[in-house]
Amino acid sequence: MKKAIILAIMAIVLAILGCGGGGVNGPNGGLLLLITPTDTTIDLNDTLKLTAGAYNTTNRSIKWYVNDIENGNNIFGKIVDQTDSIGFYVAPDSATTFDSVTVTIISQADTTKSAMAGIIIFDPNFLFVN
Repeated sequence: MKKAIILAIMAIVLAILGCGGGGVNGPNGGLLLLITPTDTTIDLNDTLKLTAGAYNTTNRSIKWYVNDIENGNNIFGKIVDQTDSIGFYVAPDSATTFDSVTVTIISQADTTKSAMAGIIIFDPNFLFVN
C-alpha cells in the first residue's frame, strides 16, 4: 500500500513535469532540440545519463541548466562531463521525501529554443509511517 502511494504521487508529478517537455521544432523543419529521457526518477547521489541533440542546424552547441542554473549546483544537482550530445546529471546528497528538478538544454544557434527533462529525486531511506 505504501509503495502504491509513492508510485501514484511520482506518476502525478511526472505527468505535470512532462507537459511541454522533450523537444521544440521550428516552423518549416527548423531547429529541433531533443533531450532524453524526458521524465524519470533518480535516487539521492545517483548519476543519470542524459542524451541531447540540436538538429537542422550547423551549430549544434547547447548549454545545460538545472532549475535555470547553468550546469546546476550542490542544492539541485549538477550536470557534469557534458558535451553537445551527453550530460550526466548527479543528484544532490539530500532532499525531502522527493524533490523534482528540471534539466533544460538551450541551443546556442537560437537561444529562444530549448528542451526540458523532469527528474524526481527520491530518498530511498525515507519511510512512510501510518
